[in-house]
Amino acid sequence: MRAAVAAFGFVVLLAGQSAAQPATFTASANLVTVPVLVTTGDGSAHVQALTQGDFKILENGKQQTISVFTQERAPVSICIVLDSSGSMNEGHQRGLAIQASQALIANLAPDDELALVVFSEKASLVVPWTLGSSAPTVNWDGWRPGGSTSLMDAVQSAFTTIEKARNPQRLIVLITDGFENSSRLVLKDLVKTRRQSEATVYGFGVGLEEKQNSRLPSSSIERQTPPRMGEMYPGAAPPPLPIDHLDVLSADTGGSMFRLQNPGQVTRAVNRLF
Repeated sequence: MRAAVAAFGFVVLLAGQSAAQPATFTASANLVTVPVLVTTGDGSAHVQALTQGDFKILENGKQQTISVFTQERAPVSICIVLDSSGSMNEGHQRGLAIQASQALIANLAPDDELALVVFSEKASLVVPWTLGSSAPTVNWDGWRPGGSTSLMDAVQSAFTTIEKARNPQRLIVLITDGFENSSRLVLKDLVKTRRQSEATVYGFGVGLEEKQNSRLPSSSIERQTPPRMGEMYPGAAPPPLPIDHLDVLSADTGGSMFRLQNPGQVTRAVNRLF
């Protein structure tokens, strides 16, 4: 559903009778499009039976007039951020990540557009913005995750990429097991960047069970250079701690965090986005 607040100014200034003075044409337009996705309280289904009267748009506390209201799905720009670090080979993470990526691509409409960022130690834009009508075919058989995880750096790359999207409705989908061990950025700095973006962030935590979280201790989030795993826990496996980067990143953008353990959960999560 889209609610639009629109104002349009049109001015034509004509010169006098002299042919030597060309006509001057000036036009201005101000259109703000507000894409809206309404779900039930538990997030399990979309709410469809809504009218213009069910919505109010406020700007600095002042209610604005909704000039155009439609329930047609607006074209969307989706930036998929795919974790390709070594931990994605553990358990069924790789298979769930492939299913989620394929489902997102399969649901694209012709006017939608897609970008794909893949990361481990570094983030790479492997698919620049491409229309849904020309959605790429990915050779998943050749995808072999490996290396450390620079999740925060990859999300910053996604914010840079999403600024070049052409559609007003913009989504960033993080497909990852949520672990972080080698970014140059820290979470608190990335949150500032996120709040400057108009994109909605969704976290697809593949293989994550409820209450299973990223393994960075809270003190490391405040550090300028996050330590590597061996520095934090020399000679021992790091225990899971109550920090979830995906929850934090999606918290106030209107997005959600999904912990995905099986194909059915992946399907339901993808359906929430369309």
